[in-house]
Parts: sequence; structure tokens; C-alpha cells
Amino acid sequence: MAEKASRTWEKDIVSRAESLGSRHGGSKPAVALSEIASLRQIRDVLFKPLLVGGVLVLRDHGFALYVKSRRSEASSFLDDFWGNGGRNLHPRTRFTIAHELVHTFLYDVNTSPPQPKLKASSDSVFRKLERACNKGAARLLLPDIRMNRYMAMESIFEPEILHQFTKESAVSPEVFILRCRTVAWGSHHGGFGIVETGSDGPTVTYSATDPLARGLLTCLNGDESLPPSTTAGLMSRSSGSSDEKVPSSTGEQVPFTSRWTRISSSPQRWLVTFQMNETA
Repeated sequence: MAEKASRTWEKDIVSRAESLGSRHGGSKPAVALSEIASLRQIRDVLFKPLLVGGVLVLRDHGFALYVKSRRSEASSFLDDFWGNGGRNLHPRTRFTIAHELVHTFLYDVNTSPPQPKLKASSDSVFRKLERACNKGAARLLLPDIRMNRYMAMESIFEPEILHQFTKESAVSPEVFILRCRTVAWGSHHGGFGIVETGSDGPTVTYSATDPLARGLLTCLNGDESLPPSTTAGLMSRSSGSSDEKVPSSTGEQVPFTSRWTRISSSPQRWLVTFQMNETA
């Protein structure tokens, strides 16, 4: 598949995911995945122990969707999926389901059995399609109508408020950050990051609209030094904030506010924001 065709498919996937996400939960607490599954000819959903997160299986009259779970969870997960749209499922599980739902966009579901519209002719094409399905899954779970509502708030850089938004939307903070890369930030300047500490040091997933905020978030990887009060705060307190300054490319000291809140203890994970403030 040529590069141009790949981009066309990605746009189509994102557009269709946006439409379905908006129609089936854009104004509700979380998107109802079971409603979309029914539309996409998902006939059976089975929760069971798997080596992978999820598998879409072609059947004579549609698809079967296998989703990883513990045996003890399978019954309650299935009840929540069909009875509550899967809104109470773990965000990782919801993303897996959304990813597999997006894979059905690559089939003509009006035929029996559904016929593939294209095939991954190489590893490169396969990786591109997987990335496109990840973007589509994020769009399905957090359509523009929800993202724009959040980004219009004055308090978008308050970690506790952001964390509450992701919980209400039944998505992980990582999905929110992925969506931030394709949504308008309005007049806001700054960035969001998730810091996870491990035996090999911290890792960070981030999105930023300001180059200085991007640099600060990169520092969270441990490659460079953060302002000392931010570093001390992350290590010693579950939440906090700090007003500091960072030099710009012209040498000007630019004020910013860093905020953080711990969202997991095992492993230790923090939601961190940097808000760039206007100089006087």
C-alpha cells in the first residue's frame, strides 16, 4: 500500500471513529462500546485468559471478539459490556475493545461474511495500520465533543480535575494525552505528562503545545535536570504545585507552574502538568 493510500486510510479510520464516538457517548459519562459493537457486526464477545489483549475473529455472519481477562472476571465483565456499554471496565480493557472495533472499519460489514477492504502487504503497512487503529481507538473513546469541552475549561492544568475527567470518561490518562496531540488547545500554553518510576529510572508519556513545556516534560525522563522544587515535590508528596522559571532560547526567564498528583502507588505513577504563564 502506497504512503498516500496509508494516509487516506488513517483519515478514514479517525473520521469514522469520531462519528461513532460522538453518537454513542459524546455527551454521556463514557462511550457505550456495546452499541458500537452491535453496529459493527460483533456477534459474540468473550472475556477469557489470553496471551494478548484482544483478538478479532471473522465468523460467517460477522465477528467474534475475544478480550483478555481473568476467569473470575469474565462473567461480570460480560454483564457490564452488554448491560452498561462496558463503562465500568478497566480503561486498558476498554482501549483494547475500541482498538478491535476500529479494525472492523477495514472490512465491508454489509457482506456475509465481512470482506476485507485491504490486506497488510508488509510489516511496514501492518505497523501503520496498527498505529492508525490506536489513533482511532482514542478518538472513539474521547471524541472531539468531549475533548473540546475539557480544553475550553480554565482549569485544564489542574491534575486532580484532569484525573477526574479521565475517570468519568473511562479512559486512561495516556489516551487523553494521545488525543491532546490532535485537538485544539485554544489559548492554553503548556503540557501534560505521565511519569512512571521503575528499576531503569523514570519514563514519561507527554503532549505539549509549548516548546518550553515540551523541554520540561522531556526532563522528566531523567536525561536532564528539572527545577529542584518540582523534583523534590514529585519524590516527597503525593500532590503539589510549584511556581518557577525556565530560560527561553533568548535567555529570557519564563515563569511557569508545575503541578502533580500521584495516580498509582504500584507502580508509582504521577500525572504532571506544566502551565506556561505570561510574563509581565
